[in-house]
Amino acid sequence: MADEYVWTKQQPTVWNPDINDVIVGEYMEREEINKSHLYAIKTNNQGVLKVWGSKILDDLMKPISPKTMVKIVYLGMVNPESGNPYHNWEVYQGTKT
Repeated sequence: MADEYVWTKQQPTVWNPDINDVIVGEYMEREEINKSHLYAIKTNNQGVLKVWGSKILDDLMKPISPKTMVKIVYLGMVNPESGNPYHNWEVYQGTKT
């Protein structure tokens, strides 16, 4: 039966946001890859999108459990007067009304 098909490996879609882009969906899982986190968010219209973590995003996602609705907003790069530039985010946890 499997010989009747041509198999194409599916790659995850990685979200590459611009400033103020928003992703809304169900937080499915967090993978650890080479000491970095990759979050899987299941959206209604774009399927499963993967979001690479950063110090800020990892801290904001830490208290959120899988199977929770989330809204992630990318605020852009911040260049502080002292220290290294970093990606800034807002994360909202959804609760049913």
